[in-house]
Amino acid sequence: AVLQMVRDEDCAWHCGTSAWRGREGCNRWSLGIEIVNWGRLEKKDGSFYCWTEDYGTPYNGPSPVSAGGDWWAPYPSVQVDQVESLSGRLVERFRIPLDHIVRHSDIAPDRKIDPGPAFPWSAFKARMTEVIAGRW
Repeated sequence: AVLQMVRDEDCAWHCGTSAWRGREGCNRWSLGIEIVNWGRLEKKDGSFYCWTEDYGTPYNGPSPVSAGGDWWAPYPSVQVDQVESLSGRLVERFRIPLDHIVRHSDIAPDRKIDPGPAFPWSAFKARMTEVIAGRW
């Protein structure tokens, strides 16, 4: 499901303290999409654990994927499809250039790791390239 929490023209504390290309306070001049995912997982004694409670919460989702030297919760294809669809509509509506589509890890690299290496970022950017070219 896609749920909008803040109107496009309003400011939310979505990405927190952030900067991109020398400009601080990304919340004031950007749109943010939160993608729900457990992110990085910890493997202990053959089981996986979520980041809550110092990695004390057992992970019971789909099979984790190994990426970037760690284990990660996967992104279901239906979720990725929804992110692409929503992003495509925002790119069209606001004429967002490809190099302005960034991740939390790009704008707050000291604090944020999402969406992480399990998210199909290259394929997502390729789809946004199609949107911008008017082929979607």
